[in-house]
Amino acid sequence: MRFTGKPFPTLTGFTVQPQSFELQFNTGIDPVAATDPQNWTLQQWNYRWSHKYGSDLYSVAEPEKVLAKKGDLKGDAIMIRSIQVLDQGRRVRIEVPEVIPAMQLMVRGTLRTTDKTELPVEYYGSINAVPGLAKR
Repeated sequence: MRFTGKPFPTLTGFTVQPQSFELQFNTGIDPVAATDPQNWTLQQWNYRWSHKYGSDLYSVAEPEKVLAKKGDLKGDAIMIRSIQVLDQGRRVRIEVPEVIPAMQLMVRGTLRTTDKTELPVEYYGSINAVPGLAKR
């Protein structure tokens, strides 16, 4: 990567609510690409704490179920209910049935900016708590 003086479109923030994920960007996102559920992949999984290095991937919904071997990226799929583009395209809200704590959340998106620049999104994070929800 080198400095060109041109804007660099990127994800700048990520928040969770009881039934949505919200992504913030430093530029406007094309609403046609952003609102197409086929352009998004949402998955979550947990790990098993042990004395060994690494862990298989375990279901968040069914904690004893192994979803994938360590090193693979295959978790519980998260169903998308709807997608909204807000703030002149600088925020994307993805509504889902329920957001629950998970050791690993993966959000992938195939997006474009409003000037049609490709903007692949790949975000990984942990959901330790969901605002407004009691701990499970």
